[in-house]
Order: sequence, then C-alpha cells, then structure tokens
Amino acid sequence: MQTAVALESHAAIRSSWARYIIDRNPFFLLSAVCMLVGCVVLNSALYTPAGNVGKLLALLGVINLYEAALIGLGGIFIHRSRPVGRDGVLLLTFEGLFLADSTFVAGVISTIDVNWGWAVNAALIALAAIKLAVVLRAMGVPQPWRLGLLIVAQVALALVVPTVFKGIADQHHGSLLPIAPYIAWWVAGLVPVLAVVLLGRPADARLGSGYARAAAIGLLLR
Repeated sequence: MQTAVALESHAAIRSSWARYIIDRNPFFLLSAVCMLVGCVVLNSALYTPAGNVGKLLALLGVINLYEAALIGLGGIFIHRSRPVGRDGVLLLTFEGLFLADSTFVAGVISTIDVNWGWAVNAALIALAAIKLAVVLRAMGVPQPWRLGLLIVAQVALALVVPTVFKGIADQHHGSLLPIAPYIAWWVAGLVPVLAVVLLGRPADARLGSGYARAAAIGLLLR
C-alpha cells in the first residue's frame, strides 16, 4: 500500500514538473540567455584594437539573424490560440534585449574604428525602427509610432554615446573631456520627458492590452 502511494506521489510530482515546463516553457528564456552569453564571449575573443572589424561585423550579422528568428517565430505564435500566444509575447519581449546592443558588439566596433562605428550605428538604428514596426504591430499596440519612436530614441542613445565618446577621445589624445559624461546623463534624463510628450500620463492614456505587453520592451532598454 505504501509503495503504491509513493509511486502515485512520484508520478504526481513528475506530472507537475512536466506541466510547469509545458505551461511556462523556460527554453525560450534559456535560448536568449545562451545567445547573449555566447555573443559577449565571442565579442571579447574577437576584439582587436588594430582596426579589423570584419569578424565583429559577421557576429553582428548573426545576431540580427537571431533577432529575425525571434520576431518571425513570435509573430507566428502571437496570432495563434493560447497558451502559444503568450510564448509569442515572450519572444518579442526578448527582442528588446538585443535592440539596445546588450552584446556590446556595436560599442566595441566604435572603440576600434569610429567611422565604422557611425556606419554600424546608422544601420542598426534603421533596422531597429523596422523591427519595432513589426513587433508593435504584432502586439496590437494602438498608435505604435508613439511607443516605437520612444524606443528608437533610447536605442539611438545607447548606440551613439560610445561612438561620440570615442570621437572626443581621438581628438584629445585619448582623453575624454570630463563634461562629456555629464552631457550624456542629461540627454538620457530627457528620455522620460520624451515619454510623457509621446505617450501622455498613464491616467490620460488609453492603454490597450497590446500596449501593456509592449511596454516591457521599453523597460528593458532603460
């Protein structure tokens, strides 16, 4: 009798763990974390101050392919019945981690060659606008251009600041002007003001469920 009860208890525990994995699906998060860690490790291994950015550009291309897979798979999932739709929102939220150069590839390119840095930043900002248009549309965000413009501004700030600092340092024999970080902080401090201008106060805004979902992307970038 005790053996039967123990077997039933063991089976119930296994069933609960299986149900948890099916419902929560932690493998999407594990995939994103592994991609981030792998890119950071490769970024450190490929860094060379000699000015060779070819391998880093290849790594950046792989990252964008991974982002395209996240957006495509998330868009497919989000338009299907639950609980798959929740997985789609999760995938699209992970995309926010890569939009802001969390792997530091663009920042490293800027420190190697400032001209390449500006070119890469311009391309990444343009791609970010396209990606956000697809993501926000898939999430059903009302007036997506408002939130999209706010997130693009944050992405641009995260990408441009290292390049600007590199340019200043090159013109001053490798030294950064003390006032430069303060100016950067003041510019970053204007982002909440831009948010109020574009989105309004929460009490005044008519927020849909899609907006609430997409807000996680903006929070990841701050």
